Order: sequence, then C-alpha cells, then structure tokens
Amino acid sequence: MTYQTVALGEPFFEKELVEACKLYPEITFKSEEDVVDKNYPVLYLYYGKTPGSSTYRGDLDLAALARQKKILPIAPSAPVFNQNIPKSIRNLNGFFLNDERAVYALKNYILAFFGLVNTNRKVFISYRRVDSEELAHQLFDALTKLKYHPFLDSYSIQPGVDFQEYLRHELNDTELIVVLNTEHFDESEYTKEEVNIANELRIPILEVKFDPCVKMDIFALSQVIDTHETISDNKHFEDKIVNNITLAIEQMRAQSYLFKRKDIITSLNKQFSTSGMVFQEAGGFLRSDVTREIYCPLTHIPQSTDLFRTEEFFESIPLFKTYTKKVVYNGSYCRDDIKRHLKWLDQYLPVKSFSIND
Repeated sequence: MTYQTVALGEPFFEKELVEACKLYPEITFKSEEDVVDKNYPVLYLYYGKTPGSSTYRGDLDLAALARQKKILPIAPSAPVFNQNIPKSIRNLNGFFLNDERAVYALKNYILAFFGLVNTNRKVFISYRRVDSEELAHQLFDALTKLKYHPFLDSYSIQPGVDFQEYLRHELNDTELIVVLNTEHFDESEYTKEEVNIANELRIPILEVKFDPCVKMDIFALSQVIDTHETISDNKHFEDKIVNNITLAIEQMRAQSYLFKRKDIITSLNKQFSTSGMVFQEAGGFLRSDVTREIYCPLTHIPQSTDLFRTEEFFESIPLFKTYTKKVVYNGSYCRDDIKRHLKWLDQYLPVKSFSIND
C-alpha cells in the first residue's frame, strides 16, 4: 500500500518531517507538481511561504478537499494563520508547525490519517497519590491541552462503578503508560497490578524516575526519564519537567503503536495457522485473497467510529470493496458492557469486530 502526502506551497521543517517518518517507507512525500495516484490514499498539507502570502497557485479545489477531509492547513503560529491560509479552508482547525515537538505531532497526525497509528490518543498515568498527586494533575492538564486523552483515576472513573474493572479496561485500551516512579510506588496493590498488566499485554511504558524510587521490572518496550528530582504529593514542578515528559510521549507514540500492533498480528497468525490461513500485510492491514477477508489490527478496544472509518477507508479502494472486513483487537480485560455493545454492533454493521482472545 502506498500513502501519498502532498505539500502545497513551500513547506518548512520538511527534512525533519521526512526523517521522522523514515521508518514508514509506504509514506511518500510529493510536491504539488508530482502526479497523484487516485488509486491510493492521499493527504494534502497546505503551507504558506511567509506571513501574508501563499505560494500555491494550482487548480485543486481546496474547499472540496476540506469537505472530503483530505487537507490540513499548516502555519508557523496562530497569529499568522489567517494571513497564510485562504478563506476556502480557513474554517479548518489549523496545525502550528514551529519546533521539534510539532514535527513529531505532525508525523503522528499523518500516521493516524492513514491508519498507521492509533487515533484514540489515550495515555494512562500510573502514580501514588501519597508521592506525586500534584505532578499527576499537572501532567493530566498538559496532555489534555495537547489533545491527548489521559487517564487519571481521580478524574476519569465515575463514582459507583467497579473501580478495578474500569482500571483494567482502561489499561488495555491505552497506547502508552506513564509511570511516575517514586519512593512508595510499589506499596500499592493497584500500581503493582498496573505494571503487571502492562507487561502481560505488552503495553509500552514511559518510566519517570524520582529520588528516591523503586526498582522496577519492565518487560515491554520502555523508555526512562531520570529527573534526579525529589518529589512530594503537593510539589508543583516547573514546565520543563512536564514538557520533557510530554515530548517523550510524542516521540514514543508511533513506536508504541507498532509494538502493540505486532503483538496483535502475531497472536492472530498463531490463532489461524492451524487451519493453514495465511495473511499478507499491506500497509496498516492484513489481507487474505483466498478467503477475501481483511483484518485491521487495532491496539485499543474498538468503538463504532473505528468500524465506520474502516468501512469508509476501504470503500475508497476499489480492489477491496467485495472483501469481508474485520477489526481485530486484544479483548483481555475488556468491560462486559463494551463486549455486549460490540456484539450488538456486529448484527448491523458491515465491519465486524474480532477479539484474539475469543
């Protein structure tokens, strides 16, 4: 599968973006003079050259591309957005490309657009209130501003529900776990279980260490930030610490997705190998031309929007219009009400959900 990214105008941070996407050879970067293959997905990136000007003078219908959700307006900052971006696409929420973090964020946007990374942007924050409650709240607020969906027990679980069931479900549904490793981290049954489930489900972990902290056995993909800082439950940290954590999350996101996705594919292949069924990887999905089936690996619990996007994506590719389409996921610790909902959706929707645990 080929995924086409076309720059309209004069791009900036172009080399950095291409370098950030180098692990994805299926993504091709084109200029406005290059030929676009209509048989493959395409995303247009609209750049303005300088404040107050735009270099694109082609004949593409930008408003139509906006209606088709195939174009992203890019500006160096919010103040110059209206000067750089034409009225026909100015109603779109723009992307501000101005530093290293923004390059990684744009890379992740492109990958998500083509279905090559998760779109739910969930991050699970594991911490001890007695040690790091204030920092956990700081991190929650920072991630929310960056359009992530952080999970923090004090904010994210409604009263009157089964606490452990929701906790385990959210762990399985997340892309990445941030562990605030402090002196008393392993004295809670909840935090120990969170790390154990992460290891079991091979969920990547970003370990943020403070002085003192505990020795931790992490078996999944992990990265460590050693702050060399002391911490207390009410200590408010400067922006630099929080920014370092959120930048590491942005950098790990695509790698984390690939790590979880590989585990889903391995489990799927094992399950079907006994019947001689062989899948061919093509971009972000698996296909069997013998049985005319497509499996789309999800690294989170499916939602109805995932099923809709899958159907919409393959409807645009004529070759696969007659294939049976399924999203495949790890249903371990999935809440019972969500399982019932997915079974109900299977009765009515053309795209089905399939758990590797069933």
